[in-house]
Amino acid sequence: WVASLEKIPRSLLRGVSLKYKLLEEQDIDFMENVLIDDNMIYNRNSLKKFVDDKNAYGFIAKEGNLIVGFAYGYALFRPDGRIMFYLHSIGMLPQYQNNGYGTKLLEFIKKYAKDTGCSEMFVITDKGNPRACHVYEKLGGKNDYEDEIVYVYDYDKENK
Repeated sequence: WVASLEKIPRSLLRGVSLKYKLLEEQDIDFMENVLIDDNMIYNRNSLKKFVDDKNAYGFIAKEGNLIVGFAYGYALFRPDGRIMFYLHSIGMLPQYQNNGYGTKLLEFIKKYAKDTGCSEMFVITDKGNPRACHVYEKLGGKNDYEDEIVYVYDYDKENK
C-alpha cells in the first residue's frame, strides 16, 4: 500500500478532503502504514490497549479508509486539579506533507483538548525541525524559554 501511495504526485493531493477524528477500535486495522512511517511496530493488541487507555488519545487523518496522518498524546492531571494535554507525536505520510493536512490535524487536536477541559497543551520538538516549529507557531504555540532542555531516559536503548 505504501509503495503504491508513493507514486501519487503531490500536486494531485492538493484539495483532497481528509477527515480528522479520534482513533477508535474500528480504525486499528488501518494503522500499519502510519505506524511504520513513525518508526513504530504495528501490533493490534498494543493499539487496542492504547485505545482503551482513558488518558491516552490517538488522532487520525483519513482519506476514505486510508489513514494518512496520526498523532497521539496524553491527558495529564495536575496536583491543582487542572488537566494539561501533552502531544507526543504528530505526522503525516510523506505524500501528504506540505499540503496543510498536518496543520489541520493539529487544529483538530487543539480544539479537542480545549473542548474537553484541558487548561493547556504542549508539544516538544527541537530547533532542527523547522517545519514543525513553523506549524506550532503558526497555530499560536509559544516558546518563551530559550534555555529549556529536555532530558530523556531511554530504557529500551540502555538494555541493548
